[in-house]
Amino acid sequence: MLIEKGYDVNSILWSPTELKLVYTVDKVGYGRTSDNVVYLYDPLLGVSKEVYKGGDALYFSPNGRFLLIHSCYKDEKNETRWGLVLADVQTLKTSVLVEKDASGAADWSPDGKKIAYHTYPGFEIWLLYLDGGIKKKEKIASNGDWPSFSPDGEYVAFLGYGLSKPRLDLEVSQDLCVMDLKTGTWKQVTFDGVCCDFRFNPKVSHLIAYVSLTTSVEKGKLFLYKLNKVEKVVISEKELSLFNTSYFSPPWSWSPDGRYIAYIQEGELWIAGPFNK
Repeated sequence: MLIEKGYDVNSILWSPTELKLVYTVDKVGYGRTSDNVVYLYDPLLGVSKEVYKGGDALYFSPNGRFLLIHSCYKDEKNETRWGLVLADVQTLKTSVLVEKDASGAADWSPDGKKIAYHTYPGFEIWLLYLDGGIKKKEKIASNGDWPSFSPDGEYVAFLGYGLSKPRLDLEVSQDLCVMDLKTGTWKQVTFDGVCCDFRFNPKVSHLIAYVSLTTSVEKGKLFLYKLNKVEKVVISEKELSLFNTSYFSPPWSWSPDGRYIAYIQEGELWIAGPFNK
């Protein structure tokens, strides 16, 4: 066991490049992120090192050198503030990327030189250009959430709010949008306001799969969109159950080579493909 009895571990994350594990521990037991302590564990040495107090570890950089942490602290008015902190895994030095109003929705570019993140309550999407620190900061969208880079790093997909009329059973509308970072332009992919989940193909940047809600907020259908052909393809003929799932563990998944999509339809396992020939 890595920690003393009486403490709760509430998140774990393996490095993508070496045998190291990051985990967060609630040192007080009240379930507050501000009470969390982030540790780095080396199984080969059997040693844990403290990385950061007051946050949750989100993602390693693609090369495993840096760790993105969603920080939480109380300001001078005793109000909760959320930010983003970058930790150097080798030196354990930390630097503040975003001081406040950053949500936990963020993503690294494949080359590790950019971070896309979402603000709350501003609901904006920003890009941080990194070069040993923040080289540049740029807002790329308003009224958006859940930014995600394409595998070549040339696109950022996100959910845009208020672009369509919301359905009666929904508070807001969400549509899939894709930003071309080379041209600085973005296109709206869906127009029904019920997109709730999406993933780029892990190998081909012009293929993106997404789920649109159907009869309720707990059911949806899976589609494939081809950016290079502006074409939509239905993947699941029947509804997928979205109950008890989250953005990080949806009822569907791309294969690592990007050729297939596995999904759960009415309790049955289905596989669609091959794609990206």
